[in-house]
Amino acid sequence: MTTTHPVTEPTSPRERGSWTAPVIALTVLAVVIIAAVVASRLTGGAQRSTLDDSWANVTTVQLDIDSGNVTLQASDGQGVRVQRQLHWTTHKPTISASLQGDVLVLKSSCSGGFFNLFGQNCEVDHTVWLPRSATAVVKTNAGNIQATNLASPLRLHSQAGNVTGAALAGTDVEASTQAGNVELLFSQAPSDVTATSQAGNVTVELPRGTEGAYAVDAHSQAGRADVGIATDPASTRHIVATTQAGNVKVRYAG
Repeated sequence: MTTTHPVTEPTSPRERGSWTAPVIALTVLAVVIIAAVVASRLTGGAQRSTLDDSWANVTTVQLDIDSGNVTLQASDGQGVRVQRQLHWTTHKPTISASLQGDVLVLKSSCSGGFFNLFGQNCEVDHTVWLPRSATAVVKTNAGNIQATNLASPLRLHSQAGNVTGAALAGTDVEASTQAGNVELLFSQAPSDVTATSQAGNVTVELPRGTEGAYAVDAHSQAGRADVGIATDPASTRHIVATTQAGNVKVRYAG
């Protein structure tokens, strides 16, 4: 009895080329990326610089930050002082500051693009001293935001980072983050508060002894929502505290 074995046809050059070309391209790309990262470590390493500037007659501060932390501190003066700490390896951040009437606009951006994903650090941390009554509008794509002892309207937004406020006395505060916690602690009773997170805990704390009730919207898609203050759906004072994934607390201090 004769056994017949299937005959395997040799792979043609065209068929081999159909899969070897992508493999070669990916290999070259990997080599380029690794070389760029190694070169930045050997030639530049971490670099930093600090800038310290002041402006007078400012009532509003706007910050649009690509990457970096923002700290807002109340001051007794009428002017605004800004300290910017730049951190980078290969691509130095681009920064700008302009006074438009009584509005100070601060911006920073990073041009590393794709290579920032592979350890190319680039960020600008801002510390801002401003009058307690000055309005602050902050947006950062990656970084924490902290505001302390301010008695003004606040708009604080981070794509990835925690947003915290302490000893706040402003009546109108809005804080949000896509990924992080939001914590707003008030020293005086506010009128309108919005605190939201897509993934993180949300806490709104009012001073003990706060009189009157609030219309409260507090809920979580995946977590607990605890409300420990006086509520009234018809109140003219509002608190919105929500998260998609995390716990929500609306409470009195202490």
